[in-house]
Amino acid sequence: MNYLEKLSALLLLDKLRCHIVMGGLLFYFFLLFIPYRLQAQKQKPTLGFSYLSINDGLSENTVRAIAEDANGYMWFGSEDGLNRFDGYNFVAYHNDKNENTTLSTRNIKFLFNDSKKNLWILTNNGVNIYDPLHDNFCNFRNNKFEALKKLNIDIGGITEDSKGAIWIASMNDGLFKIESLHKAALQYTYPFEDMSKHFLTFLSENDSTLWIGTSDGILKFNPLTKQYTDCRGLYGRGYDVRQIYKDPEGDIWLCTGHGLIKIIRESQEIKEYKYNSKDPTGISGNNVLCMIPYTDHSYFIAVDGGGLDLFDTKDESFVHYKNELSSKNVVSAYKDSKGDLWVGTYLNGINYSNSTTNLFVLKKNNFLSDHSIREGIVTGFLKDSKGDFWITTDGDGLYKKEKGQETYEQYTLEKNGLSSNKLISVVEDEETNIWISTYGGGLMQYIRSKDEFKIYIPQSNSAGELFNPHTKALTFFHKDLWVSGFGTGIDVLRVATGKFEHFSQDKNNPRSIPSDWVECFYTDSKGTLWLCTFAGLSKYVPETHDFTTYTFKSEKSTERDINAIVDMVEDAYGNLWLGTLGAGLMCFNPNSGLYSTYTTKQGLSNNCIKSMVLDDQSCLWLATNTGVSLFNTITRKGKGYTTKDGLPSCSFYLNSKYKTEQGLLYFGTNNGYLVIDPLLNTVNKKIPPVVITSFKISNKEVLPDTLNSLLQCSISQTKEIILPYNKNSISFEFSALNYNSSRNNHYAYWLEGFDEKSLYAGTQRTATYTNLDPGTYIFRVKGSNNDGVWNEEGAHIKIIILPPFWMTWWFYTILVLLLLLAIYLV
Repeated sequence: MNYLEKLSALLLLDKLRCHIVMGGLLFYFFLLFIPYRLQAQKQKPTLGFSYLSINDGLSENTVRAIAEDANGYMWFGSEDGLNRFDGYNFVAYHNDKNENTTLSTRNIKFLFNDSKKNLWILTNNGVNIYDPLHDNFCNFRNNKFEALKKLNIDIGGITEDSKGAIWIASMNDGLFKIESLHKAALQYTYPFEDMSKHFLTFLSENDSTLWIGTSDGILKFNPLTKQYTDCRGLYGRGYDVRQIYKDPEGDIWLCTGHGLIKIIRESQEIKEYKYNSKDPTGISGNNVLCMIPYTDHSYFIAVDGGGLDLFDTKDESFVHYKNELSSKNVVSAYKDSKGDLWVGTYLNGINYSNSTTNLFVLKKNNFLSDHSIREGIVTGFLKDSKGDFWITTDGDGLYKKEKGQETYEQYTLEKNGLSSNKLISVVEDEETNIWISTYGGGLMQYIRSKDEFKIYIPQSNSAGELFNPHTKALTFFHKDLWVSGFGTGIDVLRVATGKFEHFSQDKNNPRSIPSDWVECFYTDSKGTLWLCTFAGLSKYVPETHDFTTYTFKSEKSTERDINAIVDMVEDAYGNLWLGTLGAGLMCFNPNSGLYSTYTTKQGLSNNCIKSMVLDDQSCLWLATNTGVSLFNTITRKGKGYTTKDGLPSCSFYLNSKYKTEQGLLYFGTNNGYLVIDPLLNTVNKKIPPVVITSFKISNKEVLPDTLNSLLQCSISQTKEIILPYNKNSISFEFSALNYNSSRNNHYAYWLEGFDEKSLYAGTQRTATYTNLDPGTYIFRVKGSNNDGVWNEEGAHIKIIILPPFWMTWWFYTILVLLLLLAIYLV
């Protein structure tokens, strides 16, 4: 090769290197940015829900309207009346044709709070305003307000303008403007001949523009000129518009029966978001009812038939919430002052989401497909050294999800030669083989290199064989495999010999295992192997191949319950936390031998513990018979969660638990597995309003506006009650209006003039006083939310009990005068 050829070759090589470097840089930037966008699109914020229905006191299960009033009560409009909710009970309001202060009709369409704290109730037969003073309603039937007299009509929508005027859209009589409740409403009929009764909703944008949604598109009305503008041809003629929303950028959004529409203000460009079955990140349906702000750039979208969507306006993607709801037929949605989400459905009641309900997600999808549902008992979890994830089930075999994959491969007796489909536990050995315990099928070893199963099952009950075909807990200790049987002690598969060594209870040998029921193996930070049994805690002594047993006693429970230990966890201080099947939780110090017990009195949901996991914040999460408990190992205080707090209805399987590298907690249940994210366990810092909800005399409730009533207005609005001397046995009911795990709200009360100090009532919401002497008293109550944040001001009411006439000053004066007169006459 001559000099020129060499130079050309070098230049070509240099050019090639440059292309490789540039290509590499482009590929690097592709990897840097593109996956992030894909990941961001796939993220789905956790939403859990608790549910309210007619079983909880709701008057009817179709809830089309939701609102929160100025006092903090939640209101729900149904097809059979209006419901007020205080976190515990519903109060239902209905129409009574013989009582003109009741609702104008039972079918509630809209609820609206104005700037003057009035609650408006719109129906298909008029407008109602709630009167909190008398706990009844003003409407066209009772003539309390001049403005309501004409409004015995079918209502389409309501809004308030910047000057405080209320605008009401009727279905067939145009617009009505209410400037004062004491003046007649002004009516503006629509001028278009082809408009029938189709006014559905509207938005007051500014002093000169009202957007009106109809079943045939959009109209505009100028309140200054009193003129309508027909915009139906511009913004989707033929579209029934259910809500009009103006975002912070000034763009207008239309929720319609034909999808979601965005009107970009500057360009007047229209963007439509419609359902596409082939687009998993698209909107879930076209029947869009409303949108609610969630973050600065995302909104919840209520879709009838499609559930609830979370719409990200930046990447224009939708994530879907269907299975989390009681029904995908969503007909209303509302975000309250605390940021919590309420969703009304057709025929399936109310769904409520808050920081507590969001803790829990039940995974019950078929492991072969993320889109189908299969109910099944999950008994165990394992993430192996290769990153593959394994799930054992009771009756459905074994599932494996390979690292980086989204779907599971199923192994069953029928397809893969398993010895049983009833699997209990799963562990991995040093050679990356998988071991599975079974019910009835002995012990299985999945040999990864051969992709086959080896089965160990008793054949002749000879020495060296597995003792029991029913196996459960598994662990490796010093390379040997430890296996517990159902009521038959333990077998140890010695790696050196390949044979099983059997250990069982010997009542004549205190160094044997204390029970043949061994529920759990645990190796602590010092390398000690512990056995959780039905007769105490046992420590294995490798030097002598025997056991040291610790038993416990408690005045709070039986010796049998406290020693039925099924799970254990070690904390950072070397304490062993023990879960029992009836005596709650124990903390045992193996060095000192001291222990303490914690039960429902310390906040556990139940004293029967199935399994437990220690999170990264030193808190124990306990799966119990009736729910989940959170126990802080530092403060030694617990908190229980049940279905009332949004925990999905499920029963937990014994010792079925797992903690991911990200700190998520898995608990196996009879219907999939429960996922808990401890980082979502935030403290509720909202101070709840406290209201007095009921007043009774001699256990009979006193209501206002009844004949000879001692109350002139509702008890929550009453400042003072005057009682005769013989009405001196009284009781109060009260509520802290915190709906987040409201059963954990706490209260304290006292009666000034009677109690020397405040009385802590715990979660009880009633206070009773009997045979009070005549005098002046003040009843005070304060309440906390579910996380112990108190409203110290609370609520109060003055009580005056009048003396009988023979104890009054004028009666004494008469007696003195009569006595003096008698003396004088004598």
